[in-house]
Amino acid sequence: MRNLSKFAATAFIMLALTGAAFMKKTASAAVASAKAAPLAKQDPSAKSADANVNVYWWYSAFDGSYNDYETLSYEIWEMEIYYDCTVNTTPGGGTLIEKGFWPNNNPNYPPMYFLYAHF
Repeated sequence: MRNLSKFAATAFIMLALTGAAFMKKTASAAVASAKAAPLAKQDPSAKSADANVNVYWWYSAFDGSYNDYETLSYEIWEMEIYYDCTVNTTPGGGTLIEKGFWPNNNPNYPPMYFLYAHF
């Protein structure tokens, strides 16, 4: 393999891995199959698992920049991966890293959740 081909292959692999890092989680098989099923077979009284889940607008506590529009549990998981430490809503001994706003995208309203990193 020539040097230019090695460089091109390495660049392609890095581009693919970088793009995969920004993809969202896929839906679980149960939710996906329930949405794909015909309407006649579904129970009208049954609600989907994600019908009552609140989604928040997340802003950085350091510079106020917008980060995400996700659920609390997903954002905690994402920040634990990002900071490589325990992240939760308990302020004791933690450093404030994010503020979650709901129901609208307006940081002038009081935040609903604060996320703290425990280094």
